[in-house]
Amino acid sequence: MQVPKGRSFLGAVSEDGTRCVSRPRVARRAKNEILTGNGMGEESRRWPFTVADLLRSLEDGLIALDEAGRILWVNPAAQALIGTCEGEAVGKAWTDLFVGDPPASSLAAALQRESSVCFSARPRHGGRGPFPLCLTASLLRNKDGAPIGHLLVVKDLRPMLRLLDELEQSQRRLEEQEVELKQFREGRLGELVGISPKMQTLFQLIRRVAKSDATVLIQGESGTGKELIASTVHGLGPRRNGPLIKVNCAALPEGLLESELFGHEKGSFTGAIREKPGRFELADKGTIFLDEVGEVSPAVQVKLLRVLQERAFERVGGTRTIRVDVRIIAATNRDLQKALQEGRFRDDLFYRLNVIPITVPPLRERKEDIPHLVAFIVQRLATKGGWPPPTVRPAAMRCLLAYDWPGNIRELENVLEFALTQSGGRTIQPADLRLRLAPTRETPEDLTLVTLLEERERQAIRTALGRCGGDLSPTAKVLGIGRTTLWRKMKRYGLFNDQGDICLVSKMKQGNVPRSSDASFPTGTGKRAA
Repeated sequence: MQVPKGRSFLGAVSEDGTRCVSRPRVARRAKNEILTGNGMGEESRRWPFTVADLLRSLEDGLIALDEAGRILWVNPAAQALIGTCEGEAVGKAWTDLFVGDPPASSLAAALQRESSVCFSARPRHGGRGPFPLCLTASLLRNKDGAPIGHLLVVKDLRPMLRLLDELEQSQRRLEEQEVELKQFREGRLGELVGISPKMQTLFQLIRRVAKSDATVLIQGESGTGKELIASTVHGLGPRRNGPLIKVNCAALPEGLLESELFGHEKGSFTGAIREKPGRFELADKGTIFLDEVGEVSPAVQVKLLRVLQERAFERVGGTRTIRVDVRIIAATNRDLQKALQEGRFRDDLFYRLNVIPITVPPLRERKEDIPHLVAFIVQRLATKGGWPPPTVRPAAMRCLLAYDWPGNIRELENVLEFALTQSGGRTIQPADLRLRLAPTRETPEDLTLVTLLEERERQAIRTALGRCGGDLSPTAKVLGIGRTTLWRKMKRYGLFNDQGDICLVSKMKQGNVPRSSDASFPTGTGKRAA
């Protein structure tokens, strides 16, 4: 190789920078310049960045260790994660940087197996408290393949854990939506059953109410499922993991109810041998359900009002104010508006309770739900009693549809349980049903279930004819039967005059209505309502 005139020879470096001749120190410096690009023109650089730029730009932390496990070098990302600078870290044992003494045997295992190993650790410094890290330990080798140390790759696990948490939440929401969709198709919301428009509207209201923390007042007749609605609201809401405490205000006298709701101190009255927390304390971070709140005495109403306003109270015989974080759901079968007018219920308490009113329709106003309720209740009772799922004969279903259910769903459950016992867990017949049939002026003591059904059917046909202007085709469509079937039933019930015209005033008396074992009730026996 020729040296240009006027220049001195310093040495030679191969093109890839791995070999040098003469003056090694100067050659190594030249090699450095080739790798880093320092001292070279832009046209001589092969890449616009250096290895140091790459290591500096990595988001993962890198820590180089010698064979004894002492730190030789730390990149900026690792410095940020472990909460210390390179000057403070170099020379220390790598285990000094982490909480919980990560197993040094992991590095030994990596050395022995000549492979990488992963384990979790937490940084000791940083001032933010420990957080999870993942350390990947790999062997460092020289050009001859001999181990000369380790390289730790440090990863912050918090973003991954956040993603996993979001994934779990999304999975839970998806599962909840799948359950809701399945229940919607089956006409259910939790343990509530109903496909009627009134119940579907109620279900939508319950879903909206459950997401809030507002006070709810549930009103409806006895046996309509007010307690079940309260449980559903609690179960769908953000307090579902907290307690649901139920109190029947009508089952306790005034003095005992106050102690039950708010608790009492030791010695506050005869028999108070120890202090007792009240139901409001037990419901902290959850929900309290006050059933039959319309039966509460005026003295207890005053204390309830304060709890509703301030979520604070004192135990009976105590002076310490207790504060609770609780959602209140109340229910009553009383007409509270009438109680307000009569002065038996406080106006201010009513307005505090009636933030979100829910009115439950009686069963007689949603008879299209009866077949679905029957299937649900019978299946539950059969499972409880260890019987195979029984069937309900169409005639029995017509009896259930014709009945007005003054006791609502509670009465339906009792009737079905009795029928299931009577039938021995097999097919439920009309004779297995124990229904309270009240005699009317037209049908006194000789009233039978069959004549009642036929009278209901005749009235339904007359009502439908009146609404449809006497047109048989739309009337049959409204009743869900064929036109020929409608004509036959009208003839049987005397709804035609002598000239063959429609007569909505029947010529037949109930006592003369022919009995037929195959009479059907026009609402059907189980088709899903539109």
